[in-house]
Amino acid sequence: MKIKKIVLKGVKSFQDSHSIFFDEESSVFTFSGINGAGKSTILKSAWLVQKAHFQKILGSEDYSESVKEDIFRLLNSESSYIELLIAHESQEASIRLKRNENCYYGGELTYENEGLVKDNWNLEDPRNIFLYIDSSNEFSEETVTYDDINISSNSKQKVIIEAIMKPERLFSGIYRQLVTDWLHDRVIPNKPARLVYYHVAGKLFNSLIPLVNLSNYSGNVKPGEFILLGKARKGRKPISYDVREFSSGEKSLLSTLILLCLPKSVGAIIIDEPENHFHESLLLEFISLLHTLTYKGGVLSWTLANNSNGKEINEDWLEKEFSSHDLHQIIISTHSKTLIYKTFSIGKNYIVDGRIKPLDVGSRMIKSPIGVILC
Repeated sequence: MKIKKIVLKGVKSFQDSHSIFFDEESSVFTFSGINGAGKSTILKSAWLVQKAHFQKILGSEDYSESVKEDIFRLLNSESSYIELLIAHESQEASIRLKRNENCYYGGELTYENEGLVKDNWNLEDPRNIFLYIDSSNEFSEETVTYDDINISSNSKQKVIIEAIMKPERLFSGIYRQLVTDWLHDRVIPNKPARLVYYHVAGKLFNSLIPLVNLSNYSGNVKPGEFILLGKARKGRKPISYDVREFSSGEKSLLSTLILLCLPKSVGAIIIDEPENHFHESLLLEFISLLHTLTYKGGVLSWTLANNSNGKEINEDWLEKEFSSHDLHQIIISTHSKTLIYKTFSIGKNYIVDGRIKPLDVGSRMIKSPIGVILC
């Protein structure tokens, strides 16, 4: 499922109606501009429509105040709206989110072809979700004690929903799910193993940061806690440590790759200013890897081609878990000129400065709000 168009009216600095079109032939899109231009607003708008939809079908008040705050923060008045046009296979659907102060979650949704939306964005088997990674370096880190684990209610859908509704809790939610699935497999083994997604994400992670491996789980390192250990190859002797001690970039990378591998498919990975998390070379390698995963076969083809690197994963399990997995789009806000140059060869660049304009590679020199870009 792809985003074809976003329409903003009365959304933060976008007072008049603005339409952003996403080229069907491209999978990587960047938005650049000075601070306050509205590039983050564009990214958050797509995610907020999804968040409001899941709030509507959840029907509970667990996240309703958070949804209301986000709607009131982005939509300036009750005449404001965000409209999302999405396409999946041969069908299209649109969702419009308006501010509604009389609704318990602060919004009102209207649909065209609601069936297509609900086929993908549902509570039982959420797929083609928009994974939103914000620019904050803060990560929620919670301990996972022996008493916290309840394998009888273990469900990957819960962590996917939490990632949609509370992306700031992504790392802690992923961490808890990993430990729960590990313990669940120890008590009641399953085929395919419950942690296939983790082993695939581990190979993706290690391809980008080869000196750091995801090691093993332990209930003996810290009293009363289960932890996931990472292993850094520094010097002759590897050093093991709790992955909660990873750098912000390592945490962001690990969380993103694991959540990419959890649902059956991902519509879009939406990343707000990834340069806040990654140094330049890792950023370019990460986006290049994600771009590779948008090709036909995606995660499955990449993993089969790289399965011999490290511990091999059962190929029948891979086929069963990832044969229908897709990643369709990567949407980024950025100040990185290097990433913008890179995107000319793999996608589309846009400049945000009151209007939203394509950055055309056909020009020899383009003056943009972040400086002069030579093409």
